[in-house]
Amino acid sequence: MAYPIRVRPQVETELDDAMAWYGARAAGLDRDFYKTFLDVLASIAESPEIYQRIHGEVRRVVFRRFPYAVFYVFDGHEVVVLACLHERRSPERWPLR
Repeated sequence: MAYPIRVRPQVETELDDAMAWYGARAAGLDRDFYKTFLDVLASIAESPEIYQRIHGEVRRVVFRRFPYAVFYVFDGHEVVVLACLHERRSPERWPLR
């Protein structure tokens, strides 16, 4: 069973920024980044409780290819994506959500 996912609006801004940065580095790298994000969301939707809790109910999934992570909460019925942040620059930002 795949659980529904709700992505907070600020996550879309974070994705746009990351995709712009990767798109400026190499052709198609922005699409690769976005596909990785979608793959992470699909994995979370299928098994939201398998990922490590890092603070209270907040869980984190680290991308394999890119230095980014998705931070989310799961209430048993729905996944809410709180952030998609660069692990080396912004890990302290997710608690502000």
